Formats: sequence, structure tokens, C-alpha cells
Amino acid sequence: MGGAQKKIGVKEPDWHPYIVALETGSPAMRANSLWRQEAISERLWIGSGFNFSTSHDDENTIHETLTRMDAAAAKVAAAFASSDPQSFLCGNMIEPVFQICKK
Repeated sequence: MGGAQKKIGVKEPDWHPYIVALETGSPAMRANSLWRQEAISERLWIGSGFNFSTSHDDENTIHETLTRMDAAAAKVAAAFASSDPQSFLCGNMIEPVFQICKK
């Protein structure tokens, strides 16, 4: 993952790995936002978690998925290698799912 390697990692369990930001706060939201944006641009609808069902375990599908993941990771790495990773986002950063309402 190049420049993204220190920003994004894969967490287990083996049967359902998921991609996580290795930082917290805004850097984590930026890493998650960039990953999801680039995964979607590569036609990967996996968000942060992914697991293969038996209907998706043939060699061609696995190869295509890994190729697209590599392409998405390369784009994220390019963003983090730049002086302004935020500028690579096509919109707003994602927000945490659970937020406390401020009054």
C-alpha cells in the first residue's frame, strides 16, 4: 500500500477481515473517506468490511477483487504521499456513525 500502509490496515477475524484506519480522529476519517471513495471508484462495494461468500470464491472473481483493491490502495497511497491528502477527496469526509447530539 505504499504511503497508505501506515494509515490503513486490515484487521481480523480471518473469515471477515475489515479495513481500518490506524490513526484516530480526523486522520482516521480522512483515511476511511479516501479508502471508501477509491474502492467505490474501482467498483468495489465493500466499505470497510468484506468477506467472500461461496458464490464469490472462484479464482477469477478473487483475482479481479484483489486487482481492484490494489488499484484503490495505490490511489490512497498517492493521496497520502502528497502534501494535501484532503484535496484528493471528491466530497466531504465521512462522519462517525454514532455521534452525540450537541445542544
